[in-house]
Amino acid sequence: MADKTLTCKDCGAEFVFTEGEQAFYAEKGFTNEPQRCPACRKARKEQRRNLGEKIAQGILLIVLITLTIFMMSDVKKIQGNARVINYAGIIRGATQREIKLEISGNENDVLIKYLDDIFYGLTNGGGKYQLTTLNDQHYQKKLTELHTSWLSLKDEISLVREKGYQQTNIIKMSEEYFYLADETVTAAEDYSQKCATRLDQIEKALIFVIALVILMMIKESVSAVVLMKKNRELNKKAYIDLHTGLPNRSRVEELIAHYDHFDEPTAIIVFDLNDLKVVNDSLGHLAGDTLIMNFAHIIRTSIPEKYFVGRYGGDEY
Repeated sequence: MADKTLTCKDCGAEFVFTEGEQAFYAEKGFTNEPQRCPACRKARKEQRRNLGEKIAQGILLIVLITLTIFMMSDVKKIQGNARVINYAGIIRGATQREIKLEISGNENDVLIKYLDDIFYGLTNGGGKYQLTTLNDQHYQKKLTELHTSWLSLKDEISLVREKGYQQTNIIKMSEEYFYLADETVTAAEDYSQKCATRLDQIEKALIFVIALVILMMIKESVSAVVLMKKNRELNKKAYIDLHTGLPNRSRVEELIAHYDHFDEPTAIIVFDLNDLKVVNDSLGHLAGDTLIMNFAHIIRTSIPEKYFVGRYGGDEY
C-alpha cells in the first residue's frame, strides 16, 4: 500500500492520503477516501463548532430577555409593595386618630370614608389610591382579619355616637385592632423583603449572563479574525499549484472564462514539457517533480511579472 495524492473537493488543492491513514480507514471499515484536505476538514469542524456556539448565544439571549422581563416586573412589584406598606401604616395610625375623635365626641365621617377607600384598594387593587394586591397568603390573611376588625370597629363607633364610649368596648377593640394592623404591616414588609431578595438574585443572574454573552462575543470576534485569515490561506491554496508555486488549473480556467473583461488584445501561449513521462519512468518521480519545478522557474523568470504564468496541469503551462 503506497501513499495516494488526492484533490480536495473544497479548495482544489492536492493532499497526500498516507499509507498509515489508509490502514486506519481500513481498520475502521471506512470504504470512501477522504474528500477534503486536512485544512478544509478542520475548517468544517470549526464551522460546526461555531454553529453550536451560535445556538448557545441564542439560548443566552433568550435567558437574558427573560431575566430582564422578570427584573422589570419585580421592580414594579416592589414599587407597588412600598405603597401598600405606606397605606397599611396609614390605616394603623388614622384609625387610632378616628377612635380618639369619636371618644372626644368629634364625629369624622370623612376620615372613615378615607379608611374605607384605602381598605378597598388594599383588598381589591386599584381604587382611589391605585394600590396593588400583594400575592402573599400570610399578608392576605392578616388583611382580611384587619378588614373584618375594621367593620366591627365601625359598628362600635356607631354605638359610641348613640350611647357614649363608656357603654361600649371601643377602647379594647381599638387596641386589638392596632396590634392586628401592626401585624398586617409587618406581613407586607416581609413580603416586600422576599421580592427584594428575589430581585437581587435576578440581578446577579443577569450580570452573569451578560458577562457570558460578552465573553462569547469577544471569542466570536477573535474566531472571525482567525477564520478570515484561514480563508485567505485556503483561497490562496485553491489557486496555487503546490509543486511549482504558480497559479493552478482552477485559476487559469477562471482567468480564461473572464477573457471578455480584458481591455487590450490578449494572447495565450501554451508550453508543453516533452518527455516528462520518460523522465518519471527512467529516473523516478522525484526527478520528474524537479524538472517540473525547474521549468516553472525558467518560464516565470523569463516572462515579465506583469504577464500571467500558470500551470494548467501535468506538463502544460
